[in-house]
Amino acid sequence: MPLAQSSSVGTLAWDTWEQYLEVAKAHDLPKVKSLSHQLSPTCQDPVREAECFNLMDSVYGFGSTFKESDFTQVFADEKQIVMMTEYAENPEVGQQAVQIVLFFTRDPDGTPKVLSMRFCFKEPGTAPSNCVETDPKSRDLDNNGWWDSVEALFYR
Repeated sequence: MPLAQSSSVGTLAWDTWEQYLEVAKAHDLPKVKSLSHQLSPTCQDPVREAECFNLMDSVYGFGSTFKESDFTQVFADEKQIVMMTEYAENPEVGQQAVQIVLFFTRDPDGTPKVLSMRFCFKEPGTAPSNCVETDPKSRDLDNNGWWDSVEALFYR
């Protein structure tokens, strides 16, 4: 996974993330859809609107505490962007260290679309888990252009 050549890719993705959080907070489903790669089955079902709003509230609750400067690792190509923090101790989850990963896809014109937010955990004294494959030789084992860590998040 190539490291983004400039901070502009990360900044572009971060701007999309901030817009996404604001429209999620406002429960603006059409705008959430326009900023997303996909909608969850819950948010696709009008009967489950209250559940969808709860999901939006959860995303906003977690995501609004993030700072762009914490996402020190940015990997990107023409189809996807992955932003990651370093592992950091989090007293809320005991002694485990946590890494936050934001996944984006990109439109043909390069516009980021929010795909997913993931938390990876590491026990003290253990090696970090490989939440996102960063080795260019192993990131796309089926050679379809989507990194396996990204493709695994697509709804089927």
